[in-house]
Amino acid sequence: MRCLLLITLLFSEIAFSASTTKQTITGSWVSNDAYGRLEGRANSELFVSEKKITYTIDSSPFDCPIEHFKLIDEVFHIRCFSQYGERIHLVLSAHGGGKYAAAFGFEFWKGGLPDKPDAIYGGVPVSFELRNK
Repeated sequence: MRCLLLITLLFSEIAFSASTTKQTITGSWVSNDAYGRLEGRANSELFVSEKKITYTIDSSPFDCPIEHFKLIDEVFHIRCFSQYGERIHLVLSAHGGGKYAAAFGFEFWKGGLPDKPDAIYGGVPVSFELRNK
């Protein structure tokens, strides 16, 4: 029994000591609709590389400059812009690797109000899986 407890503590320490980095989310991600599909939306794709981040909803791409990417307490904050300014703020947590990699979080909708262009006016939960497993 003590051996089992020791093994459990050892592996939990290893699991908790793994740190999240930008490499955790690097890749091509596609929505897997784990929370359900948003009415009127066919798909969402997130592409993350060392130099560029792009978030595409249906066929509308949003540019997410690297300088607006932040990792805060192992949570990814990605700000995405259209020609009208910031429109989407993704807050994601990525887990696993290989065929088990998944990213879950929230997509906040920003702007759209003439008197409050930076205000959040809605959002939806989102989930992604790596495209090439």
